[in-house]
This record gives sequence, structure tokens and C-alpha cells, in this order.
Amino acid sequence: MAAQQSHQEKRLHDWAESNKSLEEKGEEGTQSRKRRNPYEKNGGVHKRGKGAQEFAFGHKLRYQQNLVKEAEKSKKKLEKWLLPGGAGYIEAGEDEATHRYSQKEIVDEVEIGAGKKVFDMDLGQLGPYNVDFTRNGRYMVIGGRKGHLAEFDWQSKKLLNEIHVRETVRDVKFLHNHLFWAAAQKNHVYIYNQDGEELHRLSDQTKPYCLEYLPYHFLLCSIGERGVVCWQDTSTGRMVARTNTKKGSCRVMRHNPWNAVLCCGHDLGSVTMWTPNHKDPVVRMLCHRAPIRSLAIDGSGRYMVTAGGDRRIKVWDVRKYEELHSYSTTGSTDSLDVSQTGIIAVAAGNRIEVWKDALSEKQAEPYLRHKVLYGDVERIRFCPYEDVLGIGHAKGISTVLVPGAGEPNFDSLVANPFQTRQGRREMEVKQLLDKIQPEMIMLDPTAVAKVVPKAPKVTPTEAKESEDELSEIFSSEDEDGDPKNSKNEEEATDEQEPRRKTRMKGKNKPSRVQARKEGALLRENAKKKKEKHEEHKQRVAEDGGVEEGDGIPEGVPFALRRFYK
Repeated sequence: MAAQQSHQEKRLHDWAESNKSLEEKGEEGTQSRKRRNPYEKNGGVHKRGKGAQEFAFGHKLRYQQNLVKEAEKSKKKLEKWLLPGGAGYIEAGEDEATHRYSQKEIVDEVEIGAGKKVFDMDLGQLGPYNVDFTRNGRYMVIGGRKGHLAEFDWQSKKLLNEIHVRETVRDVKFLHNHLFWAAAQKNHVYIYNQDGEELHRLSDQTKPYCLEYLPYHFLLCSIGERGVVCWQDTSTGRMVARTNTKKGSCRVMRHNPWNAVLCCGHDLGSVTMWTPNHKDPVVRMLCHRAPIRSLAIDGSGRYMVTAGGDRRIKVWDVRKYEELHSYSTTGSTDSLDVSQTGIIAVAAGNRIEVWKDALSEKQAEPYLRHKVLYGDVERIRFCPYEDVLGIGHAKGISTVLVPGAGEPNFDSLVANPFQTRQGRREMEVKQLLDKIQPEMIMLDPTAVAKVVPKAPKVTPTEAKESEDELSEIFSSEDEDGDPKNSKNEEEATDEQEPRRKTRMKGKNKPSRVQARKEGALLRENAKKKKEKHEEHKQRVAEDGGVEEGDGIPEGVPFALRRFYK
């Protein structure tokens, strides 16, 4: 205390001397230049109170808000001056329809660079073919049913690799970039590199029919003849989850780009949605009265399009799980896909129909029509950031122009069509650092950032009423007239203070939860067995104490004992 007082006296002395020197000099504004007494408030004790801390926090918060507003303004300016207006569509004149324009007429009217993107490739008798594009739309991989696999730059027509595996190939899928791709072959899933060399055989994924890849989670998913959905991490090789759908073989599976939930179409006309965190489907939807032939989901995750064997195409609102509208087709749909701008492509036999703005509103006629001259269509896929539709058919592959199908503005941090080797390496490292764990996959991904609401406060009167209700329940008497929870006075006095439960570490581990479930099942079975034994004893007592088997001579075979009563 003495030291503190001496320190205050010294500061007061310095303050008086400084003011005295200013008065002696006689300068203007000496009153404004005088130093404020640091101890003139709070009873002579200087304190930095709560208000100053709140002021500093508010200043920091306002500074961050201003930074966000300035960033939004600069982004709008960039979008206004640097980005194009939007996707270009075909505009028909009076008394004309866009679906009457053939591909030859469209190619003749577009620029030379866009016209070169249309080609037909006849690959002989190794089809039908499946096709898939990379996320940036630069490379294409194809897989023939009879074992032909190839990867190439489809714009420059440069072949990267080509192999023949000499067994059935049901599906092909690119992984996080064009360096790795997977093929669903006869018995297992195989992973190849850009040179066509086999890197891995995923023996846990048996007899696959469909493949899907989740780029933000590095998960390769498959389903096949046994109806088992598999999630396998391609960065570590770990099998994340294997779930049996219990609905038989499945040939239709797509993932929702918004929440990474897998959607499987089954033979009974239902669509189930799966996550690796649940053993049961998170959503079940009865979409058709016939088997599901194909399905697709738009990039925003709001709409789902399904095609069934009943020659109907239905558009569903995934947010409310209800049907919006439907379209009829001339034949059974084999494949369908949704572009980045919401255009739907439907393939039935050797005919392809393209529908514009068909998700939010029902359209009277299609946008484009095309007929494949090489056989029935097996798979159709839109190329990202390009107005191109890739077609895999019985004799090979083809591409057609669909103006307005591709997103005109690409984000180089997500997918860059003009990516260099150095950019690809940096992108791969960034993707691994930003990898999302499988436990984050859920129907509503925004729930991760939500704050759990605080539990409502219980008033003393409400707490007392609940205690009275509990005491009435536990003080009820049984048939003998004794209370069920009656205890000795000594026990009651000892248990006046609530016991603290010893919290066990790892109590909620999956292995211990499963052990508790099995223990509960065993106890329930033992209880049923005991009740059955008691009923048998009571029935024997009512019959005069004669059990089954009394009066049977010794040595009688077991098969003849039923003749003795």
C-alpha cells in the first residue's frame, strides 16, 4: 500500500509540474494542452472498466464488417466487368421450334472451335460404352462392356492410355483429377493411372454395377449385385462403411452434389438415400410403380429427376420430398442427366431429348432432339463448363452440341479447364488439406454451423411439481400393499445425498454400445425362456401333475414315444 501511494504521489507531482511549466510559457491553448489528472475519477483509483473492453470489441467487429462489405462490392464490380452475361441458348423465330433444328444445322451456325467439339467415334463390337468427364471438363474416360478402357483429351483428341482387360466392365469413374480413374469390372473395382497401369484392386467391393466419387471427401462409392453400398477413402485406402440395403441388386446410383448423400434406385420403384453414418436409409421415397431405370440430381441439390419402367419421368423437390410434375416418353428410359444450368437430357433407345427449364416448370415440348445412328444409347453425361453432351452407345461414343448447357463462369479454385501441371499439383495439395471427414455427411449440411438452442429455464415451482409427480409414481403400492420402492430407514438416511456416477472413458464407443445391445437381447431372451418355463409348470399343475412322458416304459425308442399317452 505504501508503494502504491508513493507511486500515485509521484504521478500527481509530475502532472502539476507539467501544467505549471505550460502556464509559465504562456502559450495559447494551455487549457487544452494540460494533462488530465489520471486519478480524478473513481475515487482517486484508475481502473479500466467493462465499458472500455466492450468499446474495443465493438470497434474490432465494425472493422471486420466493413472489410466484408468492401469485398462484396469489389466482387460485384469484377462480376459486372469481367464475367459474361450468361449462357447462350437457341432462339427460334416465329412459327419455328428449336427441337426441329438438327445437329448439322447447329454446327454450321456456331464458330469453328465449337464445331470441332462434335465427333462420332466407331469402336467396333466392344460396346456398349460408358462415358465420364473430369470435374473441369477437359478429359474423358470410356469403358466398353467387353473390356475396352481408354482415357483421352476429348477436345484435342490426344489419347493418354488404352487397355483391354478381357472381362466385363460395367462402369467407369474419374477420381479427384485425370491422373486416376476407377473401373467397375466383373468381380471387383480396379483403379488405374494416366498410363493405364493397374494400381489397386479393391477386393472389398465385389461385383459392382455403379460407381460414384465424392470429391470433397475423397470417397469412392459403389453398389452392385449384392445390394451393398461401400464408401472407401482413396487417400488412405480405408473402408469407411459397408451397408446392406436389403433390397437386392441395384444398377442405379447417383450422389447429391450439395450434401454428398447417395441416392439408389431399386427394382420396386423406390429411391433410398444413404450416408456412411447410418445403417438404415435416411430417406425412403416411392417414386414409380415400376423399376427405377435412371436418376439424376441438379448441382444445387434441390431437384431430383427419376425415370422408371412405366415410361414416366418425374421431377421431385428434394427439400420437401414431393413430386412437382412429370413427363411421358415414347419408350423406356435408359439414361438421363442434368447439366450445370438445369437442362435435362433423356435417352430412350436411340433417341435423345433435351428439355430446357424443365425443373421448376413443366414444359410443353423439348428443347432439342437427336437420333443416334449407331445403336441404342447406354450412357449420357453433360461435359462441365462446355455446351457438349457425351453419348456412349452400342458402337462407340459421340458428342452433340447443346447450347446453354455448360456454366459459362468457372471458378479456378474449384475446377480450372486451363489448369497447368503446377496448378494441378497445388490443387491436389489444397484438396487434401480441405478434405471433409465422412462423419460430416448428412441431409442438411448447414446444421454443422448452427448453434444448439439453450435449454429453457425451469422455475422452482415447475421443478417442485415434477418432483411431486415422480414421488407419486414411485410411491404406488403393489398387489401385497407394500410400496414398490420401500427402503429401510438406515438406507434412506444413507442415500439422502445424491450419488455421483463414475463416468467411464469410452462409454459410448461403438464396440461397447454393441455389447450393451447384445446384453439386453440376451437378458430379454432369458426372461422369455423363464416365463415359458413358468407357464409350462403351471399347465402341468392344472393337469394333475402329470407331465408329458409319464407312463412310458423304459427302453422305448424316442420315435415311438408319441404313441404313449
